Order: sequence, then C-alpha cells, then structure tokens
Amino acid sequence: MEGIEARNSIAWIEKRIYERRFRKYTLGRSLPYGFDCYLRIFNHFEYQDGTGVTWEEVAEMAGVTFHAEIPESDLWPVTRQGAVEGGFSDDFLTIRRGGLDRETATALGRALDVWSEGEPVFMYFGLTESVHGHEPVLLKKSASELATIQVHADLDAPGWEGPPEWVWPADRRWVLSIDYDLYTHYLCCDEDLGSTILHLDGVEVLRTDLNRNSRYRVL
Repeated sequence: MEGIEARNSIAWIEKRIYERRFRKYTLGRSLPYGFDCYLRIFNHFEYQDGTGVTWEEVAEMAGVTFHAEIPESDLWPVTRQGAVEGGFSDDFLTIRRGGLDRETATALGRALDVWSEGEPVFMYFGLTESVHGHEPVLLKKSASELATIQVHADLDAPGWEGPPEWVWPADRRWVLSIDYDLYTHYLCCDEDLGSTILHLDGVEVLRTDLNRNSRYRVL
C-alpha cells in the first residue's frame, strides 16, 4: 500500500498524539497516549572491533547516572575520547543512528512476533520514503523481519536500511516508534508485554512515561 492510503493508516496514532496536550519537550508530543507502559529502547554502542557496549556501561565509565531521560551528550567524555587526528583509536565508540541496531532489532522482533502469535504486523515507512522522493509505504510483514526489512528507498542509498517509523499489530495492542535519525526508540504497550521486553536479553530498555523530557531527541 502506498500514497494516501498508507498515510491514512497512521491516522489513529496521530490522533492519540495530537488530541491530548502535553508540555513542550515531553514524550506526549511524539508518542500516542492510551497505553499502560512506555519503554525507551537504546541502540548499543560498539568499539572499533565490533564489541558491543551498553548505555549503562558507558554511563558508569562517564560517572553519570543511567536513567530514562539520559542524552548521549552526557556520555561524550567517554564516547569521544577515542577520536584522534586522522581517524579513531581502538577505544572509540560508535552507535547506530537511525533505525534499530541489528542485535536489538533481532531480539525485539522475535519477541514481538511471539507476542503477535506469528501474525504479520503493519510497518509504516513515511519519512524514510519521503527523503528519497517516494510516497509513504505501508507493508505487512512478520515482526521477526525488523532486522532485515527493506523498502525501495534502499535502492537509492545502498547500505542504508531505512527504518519504518511505526510498527503495530492488527489489534493495536502495542506500537513501536523507531527514530529515523537518532539512537533510541519507544515501545507503547500493556504491562504484560512491557514486563517481557524489560527482561529481554539483547535489548537495553528503561521504563518511561509521556510526561518525561524528550529534548535529547533533538540534540
């Protein structure tokens, strides 16, 4: 599904965002209300050799508290110390910006697929498509494909896996918000699914709520 039909598919999400007023720079300005549990999902950092590092581990190295509103800038004393003239040292940390990193997407996708009893879910590609001059696209795929899903925008930018902005099942029991540019994402769901994801191996996640600060999203 493309164009207007695809665009209309997220009307129910947008209504839940704009129908209720929240303070400026809060998550309520960008996530739909009406869910019992909101989770912030963090992309992993990596050293130059590919070794993964969690935000909590980097926060400890930086001497700061790991919490649901933590911005990447709090970690700069550690994440930027490996930059050297002409390149990077082995202890330089990188992070996937835009879309879920593969380890997180794989673990989360499998869990959501189980939770959806193997039924396909909707994946909306809006911004990903528009920056390549395409109309919005709505796909119906297994949640387990989160780590590998591609749309035709990828043909214009080889190696760039443009993420879906919104993912949800037919019963709308949960909604996954994936950031196009940054490094953390959000799952809106019920308490049972939230508890499952909070204890899921391979996914770094913290509970949050719609009144929390979201200014780090635009740093």
